[in-house]
Amino acid sequence: MTTIGIQGGRGSFSEKAAYEFAKNHCLEDTELEYLITSEAVLDAITEIHPHQEALRQCRDYLSEHFWARPLVEADDTAETARRLNEGKLPKTAGVIANKECAALYEVEVLHESIHDLKHNLTLLLGIKTLDYDD
Repeated sequence: MTTIGIQGGRGSFSEKAAYEFAKNHCLEDTELEYLITSEAVLDAITEIHPHQEALRQCRDYLSEHFWARPLVEADDTAETARRLNEGKLPKTAGVIANKECAALYEVEVLHESIHDLKHNLTLLLGIKTLDYDD
């Protein structure tokens, strides 16, 4: 078994490059060792871009882990994740998004369930205007 150590996280360019390296050098039975932990990545975050509602729902977590980092309020969670993926935000920025959004825009989930209320539900209500024939 060949082990390749990488500094990036899961889904990172480093991971893709390591797999390509193994393929190009005919290294079979290869495993990756991630040399950086999510805690180290969390320490490297310099700013957080939460949506206003996420900021309210995760206030305790943010104040405990990122009390000295600026919080840059965002208009849209998915848009912020997309911008991080496309390099339009600093690589050291963090966003708050759900797992589906992270998967869609290929950003790494560092911590799950960071909201303060563990049984919090978001309810969506659809409204349609009815036309009455008089």
